[in-house]
Amino acid sequence: MARFVEEKLGRLDWAYNWPLWKIKQGNDKNSYLNVIRTWFHQAGEDVNPEDIADHIEQMIVERPGRWR
Repeated sequence: MARFVEEKLGRLDWAYNWPLWKIKQGNDKNSYLNVIRTWFHQAGEDVNPEDIADHIEQMIVERPGRWR
């Protein structure tokens, strides 16, 4: 998951970029979940994209500050 965050959201500003990235995908939950699912599938991993999105949301809450 760290690779997804780094490559899709950005290494330093991933927490700030997360809501912007979701909007860019259409801000429809199914749209950005499909992007997550596809990205991991192409990497050879079968994941539940909702779990990934929830984990990112939780990291934002649990890791305040610029570097998180």
